[in-house]
Amino acid sequence: MFTLRFGTARHLLTQAVVSNGTAYNMSSNILRRILTNARGFSTGPPPAARSPYRHLRTLALGGSVIVTSYALGAVYPHPYITFISPRPAPAPPDPDSPQSIIYTATLEQTLQTLPLLTSHRAQPDAHEWYETRPYVNYPEQLRVNSLTAGALRGPGKLALPPLVRARKDESEAIVIVHVGRGVCGHDGIIHGGLLATILDESLARTVSFLCRALSVSSCVVKGDYQFTRKNWRHC
Repeated sequence: MFTLRFGTARHLLTQAVVSNGTAYNMSSNILRRILTNARGFSTGPPPAARSPYRHLRTLALGGSVIVTSYALGAVYPHPYITFISPRPAPAPPDPDSPQSIIYTATLEQTLQTLPLLTSHRAQPDAHEWYETRPYVNYPEQLRVNSLTAGALRGPGKLALPPLVRARKDESEAIVIVHVGRGVCGHDGIIHGGLLATILDESLARTVSFLCRALSVSSCVVKGDYQFTRKNWRHC
């Protein structure tokens, strides 16, 4: 059995152990080969000189990536980021200004072409439904002291009258409401109290018309609701 132990290039110890305990000196040729191999293990090419500007290149590359990412995020922000830090928006305009009239007309056109509304109008049972626009013919003397029909009406708030599609037997109704940015709680998110008010009035209308259809004089309505992320809409 042979055991080789390598040290430095100048110092090499070689032992030869045989089964009968007698040691033999290796020949000079074999020893020279071992020393040559040892030098190969202990030496190597000198390390390449590093550029003094490599740190500057790394900083420049990292800085360019950060600046580019920030610019893209500012121009095309993710929808979830706009909930945390929404973009500034102007105040609601004067309802009687030409800008407001054009804005309201554009919203009405968008409302009439909503995929939900157009698909519902094309359903096979569409003849069992009717459409109405609450508050369109609301008396002015009543509107001025109404929250949802008067004080909250106008561009940037409740710019359009609600659109209601209800069954003729009053057993079901769909209410579409546009809510602007001027009625936010946290900037960019519609106030939760206003959402609860809209839900309350929509449910009250459905129940009251259902009671008339069923000839019921009075009824008690209890409801529990929760707004999930799917219900959120940015202002």
